[in-house]
Amino acid sequence: MDAIQNPLIDTATTLSTHYLPLTPIAILIGVTCLVAQIFLTLLLDKRIFPRKWQGPWNDLPGFTAHQLIAFPLMCILTYYGMRDSFYNPDKEVGNETSYDRVFGETNLSDIPLAIGSGAILIWDIPTSLLVPALQDPLMLFHHVGMFLVAATMSGAFSGGKMIGYYYACYYFGVIEISSIPLTYVDVFHPKYKYYFEWLNHKKNVNRPVMKALSQTCGMRTMMKRVYQCGRDIF
Repeated sequence: MDAIQNPLIDTATTLSTHYLPLTPIAILIGVTCLVAQIFLTLLLDKRIFPRKWQGPWNDLPGFTAHQLIAFPLMCILTYYGMRDSFYNPDKEVGNETSYDRVFGETNLSDIPLAIGSGAILIWDIPTSLLVPALQDPLMLFHHVGMFLVAATMSGAFSGGKMIGYYYACYYFGVIEISSIPLTYVDVFHPKYKYYFEWLNHKKNVNRPVMKALSQTCGMRTMMKRVYQCGRDIF
């Protein structure tokens, strides 16, 4: 195992030091997502692996693969965010002032920031450019902005000095709870023709259940995104 693990870590460290504005763990997460995207897309593509039982997932293999990867990522972000925001008794220690909360903490191995920077830059943005079903300019700008914020928090543009890490667990964690149902609801949006038609097809025996789930998950919780910044500003 070490024979595989050590070269990967060395390569990620080299890329992080000389070529990419990412931490080594962010690079490893990003590459893992990209490899999973390629593998799942090829596996689902009906032109490569014809199969008897086909569905919209075979007509939109790249989009389906993206959603399959995004779902667990959103769950991971939510878990870390909830844990560190509400169940960390030491969160406020050493963070009494605004300056401490912005410049006082450093954790270069933070998982949510690694996902927010590495997975976005290496996997999500390229996928959004190459997969037709994901080519949405608004979402592309959103993900570019998300990467820039995560990279800034990670210290990519400040010589390794993390900026605002105190808030990362909320803005790259807790608020992603709404993205968990969204990764499912998005699949059946009318703009994704094959999934929408499959959901509404009269011969689909799962139609009532799928519609009920879609409508339930569609009731997204509005998160209060200025949770702690308000007290710092005012």
